[in-house]
Amino acid sequence: MSIGLVVAGRWVVANWRSLINIRARRISHFKLLSPLGKGGMGEVYKALDLNTREFVAIKLLHPEIMKDTQNRKRLTNEGRLLASFSHPNVVRVFELGETGREMFIAMEYLSGGTLQEFLEKNHPIEPARLLVLLREIAGGLAAIHREKIVHRDLKPGNLMLDEQGQVRIMDFGLSKSPLVTTMTSLGTVLGTLGYVAPEQITGAGVDHRVDIFSFGVVMFVMATNKAPFSGENEMALIHAIFNYTPPDVRDIRTDLPEGYSEMVRRCLQKDPADRYPDMAAILGALETL
Repeated sequence: MSIGLVVAGRWVVANWRSLINIRARRISHFKLLSPLGKGGMGEVYKALDLNTREFVAIKLLHPEIMKDTQNRKRLTNEGRLLASFSHPNVVRVFELGETGREMFIAMEYLSGGTLQEFLEKNHPIEPARLLVLLREIAGGLAAIHREKIVHRDLKPGNLMLDEQGQVRIMDFGLSKSPLVTTMTSLGTVLGTLGYVAPEQITGAGVDHRVDIFSFGVVMFVMATNKAPFSGENEMALIHAIFNYTPPDVRDIRTDLPEGYSEMVRRCLQKDPADRYPDMAAILGALETL
């Protein structure tokens, strides 16, 4: 106990200037309190809404990202739509704003952590709980797709848990991620390499079915705690996405219901036409499990 207090005290001493600087910062009517994490789009902070006195999560977007006209247009259009969107499995967006050189998104603050963190602490997830989580993800995606929004970056790190342990989808692929810096000749990649569909890498014919591919990767990862596609470097990983067929999930976990492997296999088809046509079909398949 005393060792932990000493370590914590040393961390505070070493970082007190950063903490004070953060707490002194205000973005619009939000007071930044503490950092929550970093991503391809920017930095996320826990903040206090000075108008409502409620906690929120503030994402400050990287200035380099917002220099891109297409990024700014995509963020503005989809951000405004999401701000008017309400669904139990989608993180609520309260406000999209800009102050000086900074652009920010204010979202609801969720204390349950990411699904990635939950998986790391609780693997293997019991099959019944696993299916509940997958239905919640699928339900949120179905609602998003009905609004003609494509997430583009579905992964456990972009899935949050609320206080009741219910999944909320967040961090929509609104902006270019600096993922494949050497692959610009292959087109614009929106998403996280290892979760993206083949057509996201080539930039050809991207629609809601890229999210279905990513959902299949999430199904595989949640069941096995392993990635279905891997490689020693970016090129090897891209080659795997285009050419490798992942193993049968039930060969890794025999306690999964029959039909789970077939769902993953169909979601991960290289040709979008061979995948499930939409999330409604996936919800129906999940119900049969």
